[in-house]
Amino acid sequence: MPGIGLLEQATAIQAASADCRGLGGAAVESDKVGLEAARLLATSPSVMSPFCSFVNRVGLSLRGSFAATQEVPACHLQAAARPGGLFVAVAIAICLTGCGTTKWTDSARSATEQLLTSDAIERAVMQVDATPLAGRKAFLDVSPLDKTNDSSYLQSSLRHQLLACGVGLAESKADAEVVVEARAGAIGTNRDELMVGLPQTNLTVAGFGGMLPEMSLAKRTDQEAVAKLSLFAYDRETGMPVWQSGVQNVASRTHDRWYFGAGPFKTGDVTESPRFAGIRLRMPTFRRQEPAELADAVKLTKPHLYDTLPPLPEDISPVLTAAGDADGTRK
Repeated sequence: MPGIGLLEQATAIQAASADCRGLGGAAVESDKVGLEAARLLATSPSVMSPFCSFVNRVGLSLRGSFAATQEVPACHLQAAARPGGLFVAVAIAICLTGCGTTKWTDSARSATEQLLTSDAIERAVMQVDATPLAGRKAFLDVSPLDKTNDSSYLQSSLRHQLLACGVGLAESKADAEVVVEARAGAIGTNRDELMVGLPQTNLTVAGFGGMLPEMSLAKRTDQEAVAKLSLFAYDRETGMPVWQSGVQNVASRTHDRWYFGAGPFKTGDVTESPRFAGIRLRMPTFRRQEPAELADAVKLTKPHLYDTLPPLPEDISPVLTAAGDADGTRK
């Protein structure tokens, strides 16, 4: 520490002063001056530079006054006249200091909200059983969904589900056998909060106002996304009803908990395992009940290869190359 080196110099001055008084030399300040200066230096860094100059001047004065007598111990004079290493240490410390900044940005909608909404849409769509339309070509009319939240993701999920149920998709109504119309009753989120304790309160006493912070024993915040949708189909030429899906109403939830100010402990449908302040906790948890899988439909969240690839033309046959890859060559 910088204060220790200067404290040693002050101690050296003390010793040199005592030796000089013992030899009857010139008057030097009392030992109390050295001790007081050392204490002042240790407690106030702002006086380091003047005291260092004071130490050097006193050391040089002692060397000039008593070096001729050869009776003042040289070690004390050398310690007193030693150049201060404080400035070197301070310069190095300044060069080694620094700071950095990181830019943080947030999206308009939190990732948790988007995960909840997409999860609710997927689970609601996967409950739609369109297998009665399998093998028929259908046009999906999504015009009622134009002003629905997350409309693009919902429309794509519905098309995917129709394909997974074996229904062919037509580009226009003129090319379709049946028209499937989709509508959504709700695509949105809710949030509920509960706290046991003292909420944050504005407090005014004797004309002075202040903010009393929240002091809670336990706190809970729940957020859920709801997806409610239904589909029906009718014959394009006759307009007669063909099929309807019924109403599918699904909610996806997440739960945050705080206990005695510690938290959040997060669990929910979009969290694989409990988390504490974003850190995954390895502990048992109750898993949500997955929607029942349709017997003749492909699950949208799992990989699958459909057996509907067009056959190769008759005049083209696959030939294995030397590398073992299939290469189409014309007969």
